[in-house]
Amino acid sequence: MATASLFISSVQKEMQEERRAVKAFVEGDPLLRRYFTAFLFEDLPASDRRADEVYLDEVDHCAVYIGLFGQEYGFEDGNGVSPTEREFDRATTKGKPRLIFVKGTDDRARHPKMRALIRKAGEQLIRRRFGSVPELTAALCASLVEHLERKGLLRTRPFDASACPQATLSDISEEKVQWFLARARGERRYALAEKTPKAEVLAHLNLLDAGQPTHAAVLLFGRDPQRFLLTSEVKCLHFHGTEVRKPAPAKEGDVGSKTTCQLSQKGQDAFFLMIPGFSYGLSLFQKFIMRAANPNNSCSSQLATKGNEGDVGSKTT
Repeated sequence: MATASLFISSVQKEMQEERRAVKAFVEGDPLLRRYFTAFLFEDLPASDRRADEVYLDEVDHCAVYIGLFGQEYGFEDGNGVSPTEREFDRATTKGKPRLIFVKGTDDRARHPKMRALIRKAGEQLIRRRFGSVPELTAALCASLVEHLERKGLLRTRPFDASACPQATLSDISEEKVQWFLARARGERRYALAEKTPKAEVLAHLNLLDAGQPTHAAVLLFGRDPQRFLLTSEVKCLHFHGTEVRKPAPAKEGDVGSKTTCQLSQKGQDAFFLMIPGFSYGLSLFQKFIMRAANPNNSCSSQLATKGNEGDVGSKTT
């Protein structure tokens, strides 16, 4: 998996220990190193380019700007502005996420322009102060984890119930939603009419996460589920009678290209979602699919009440 760049901005000489510590921490943390690499200007080889051109270009391409503000302001150019302030301003202009950490609590000994920079940052975002390297890395870790959660890269909710990144209501098929409503009303007098707006239908089925379609919504009703879940696979297993016995008498798989609603039209009794990297038993999503597709099927009903008994459908591809 490609990693994103963290641009570390500070007065190099003053913050040499903290800069190295942040880079080592990110590269050594089992979670953070999967997502980030830390950029230090001093690690670059000699190059026939202007220094300001290089560091501003790196700010342009970073995922997160990390500012370490200390006592010193740093070298000032012809306009009286230091590289640290130019980097902060560039990150602001480019709309980059900015994490600012201020060393120490006594601002009286700071360079006047550094005090002004700290005030400027404080008017735009929440700063954090630190007194030691362990305090800095702990605060940085918390901020980066929050960033990953906000981006949807870390989930604390079940996969099926969490928002599908970049999916919107326009990616949900009206035709598939109406097909589901028609069948549900015909077989079990479902409360919603066939012409109910899809947003209302998804909300009723708990298939929205903060207004965004969940992974379950995309797999159920998506126009093109493979666009979002390239390697997900929906397995259809057919059992005879009411007993779950392995191996299943019949099964069918479809990789990404069809939604679960399309597969359910083929009449299998039970559906199991299999996603690389995730392993769990019957989820609410799976129970919903089985009941919605065949509400009167005894095997489906029994499966839906068994919870995580056994490992049918709980393996990853």
